[in-house]
Amino acid sequence: MLHALKLLMPALFPSWRFFDVIAPSPRIEVAMVDTPALGEPDEDAWRTCRPTPARLGPMDRIVSLFWNPQWNETLYLATCAERLMQDAGEHPGREIRRRLRRDLASQRDESQAAEEPRAAYFRFRLVFVSRQGERLRRDVAYVSPAYPTVDPQDR
Repeated sequence: MLHALKLLMPALFPSWRFFDVIAPSPRIEVAMVDTPALGEPDEDAWRTCRPTPARLGPMDRIVSLFWNPQWNETLYLATCAERLMQDAGEHPGREIRRRLRRDLASQRDESQAAEEPRAAYFRFRLVFVSRQGERLRRDVAYVSPAYPTVDPQDR
């Protein structure tokens, strides 16, 4: 019973020893590449993975309090990125790749641009953003190797 109460307390009182360490969370960025060469893509090729909407209406905010699976999965991706930075094995990287592949496939399906060639590979990187005075500082902490855009094992 006492163990269950210890697990419940952080949910009821979030500031009560909920976080072990408070540190910036890495952002995930994706770049499409044509070859698996080890060269780094141009800075313009990188785009933010699952950017937050610029604006949410009042109804969207109310609904997201009760049902928001996309945001939950985005938080899971952030947790995987943090674990990847802590060198927690292969699992976090595999989970990031699976979800990025699914996002890329759904973006491709939504655009329906059949005449537009699809890049065969993608890379992702983890970026820490911090404020220094009036400027934002971006530190690239990890750049992945190139992975195929389509992997039958992910389905």
